[in-house]
Amino acid sequence: MTTMFSQKEGFDMEKSTALITGAASGIGRACAIRMAREGYSVAVADVNLPAAEDLAAELTDQGLAAVSVRMDVSDEREVEAGFDRMLDVYGSCDLVMSNAGIQIVHPFDEYPFEDWKKMMAIHADGFPRVPRRVPPHEGFRQGRSYHFHRVCAVLCRFQAERTL
Repeated sequence: MTTMFSQKEGFDMEKSTALITGAASGIGRACAIRMAREGYSVAVADVNLPAAEDLAAELTDQGLAAVSVRMDVSDEREVEAGFDRMLDVYGSCDLVMSNAGIQIVHPFDEYPFEDWKKMMAIHADGFPRVPRRVPPHEGFRQGRSYHFHRVCAVLCRFQAERTL
């Protein structure tokens, strides 16, 4: 089966796992639902654990494979613990989708530096922190992993191409 998420020929989606950060809401939620429906065993990773648990329960109620994981991508220990939980359940991590993000809006001249540092800890530091944690695991299949950067841009382009 070839989908928008599996581009390599021979990729066995029945045995594929995906960890999606920021998966409890918005684009991450939509991607987690879509990927689970396409056969991925999904780890719904989010700082909002109750919302991640709700989505994982919703997916498992539909007969799909999903587990909730608390993960604050700005915290190295939480990233490690999230991957450990995923590996305890699925035994591997074949795809990582770095989608976690926040938006803190202030007028430029009033922007608190602490808010700026919080946003950067998630967007700039969290993005490389998550995939860096994957390779040490034995379950990671080299050459079989995809990493989505700038998820919003990819999905917007996909949607635009469908409507043109």
